Amino acid sequence: MAKVLVIVRNETIRTKLVNLLKRAGLHALVATDGETGLEYVHQVPFELVVADLRIASKNGVELTKSIQRDFPDMKFIAVSGSSLAASEEFCTFVAHLGVERLFTMPLDERSVAASALELVDLMPRANYSASLAAV
Repeated sequence: MAKVLVIVRNETIRTKLVNLLKRAGLHALVATDGETGLEYVHQVPFELVVADLRIASKNGVELTKSIQRDFPDMKFIAVSGSSLAASEEFCTFVAHLGVERLFTMPLDERSVAASALELVDLMPRANYSASLAAV
């Protein structure tokens, strides 16, 4: 089972993401701040990190840079409640950091689950709709 680290400060969103990822068949572990998340990444071989871009103790940008430096093949999904996250400039910026997907609030649960499964190579693109009907 693929391991996903969820680093999100908001408990409601964090719980929602963890439950969503578990229903999609992934093993989701949690960190509530960037420093703890960085420690976990060095201890556990995660296939994917889902991180809030505004997390405590080390923001999402710093966290992404740190993890990409040490683990260049790590896959990333970023989530953000900021209205700036939808701008083309911001999307380009996070793509250069190594973020494969960026989702803004409110989260589209099926899209997040489909992206997670795609990034950990558990689902080919053509099977998303049928397989995620129950998510």
